[in-house]
Amino acid sequence: MSSLQAIWLAVLSQRAWQLLNMATSSEAPLSKTPKLRGRRRDPQVREAILKTLIEQIQTLGYSKVTIDGLAKAAKVGRMTIYRWWKTKADIALEAADLVAESAAPFTEQESLELTLQSLLSKTFAALQETGALYAALMSESQSDPDFAALFYERFVAKRRQGLEALFRQAQVRGEIADTVNPYLLVDLVYGPMWYRLLLRHAPLDENYARALTQIVMRAAK
Repeated sequence: MSSLQAIWLAVLSQRAWQLLNMATSSEAPLSKTPKLRGRRRDPQVREAILKTLIEQIQTLGYSKVTIDGLAKAAKVGRMTIYRWWKTKADIALEAADLVAESAAPFTEQESLELTLQSLLSKTFAALQETGALYAALMSESQSDPDFAALFYERFVAKRRQGLEALFRQAQVRGEIADTVNPYLLVDLVYGPMWYRLLLRHAPLDENYARALTQIVMRAAK
């Protein structure tokens, strides 16, 4: 399995979604995935386009990726792309979902601390190859309010809810104090991750995964 697939091993695991159904989340309800534009998509063509976009964002940077260049690299007609997506940002959002769809369930450890450290270690390692994609999505959401709402509903909220469910279940087991708000613990995990991903002032590596896990566990007591 490539590191591209590994990025969401933890956040989209089957266990996380099972716990999500048991948890009471403070997030807003998710909207349904919008209907596809144009004729029925060929799954192989779709995957080729999305994977090509990820590669181009990593090598060229988001701002230099064009629909024409994407079509040429993916060996498809540009009108095929325009039939299926409205904007480059929409393609990038679906590419991020492709990563999630390819992920396998992670193995829950015997404690929340070990599970969280495993989650962060795998995520940070995979971000070495996919970080530019997620930074691009975050950047686009800052300049386009409509895309920001879509990004939150289709991508961010699902992952926040999955992690919050893990925290709530750990709270039921007594690993987290009853007075601690699991929603804020999610902020404490994702906030530092996005901060380093966007500013790139320090590495997202194994040492940081270990240190951040310790900070979250202390806050949970």
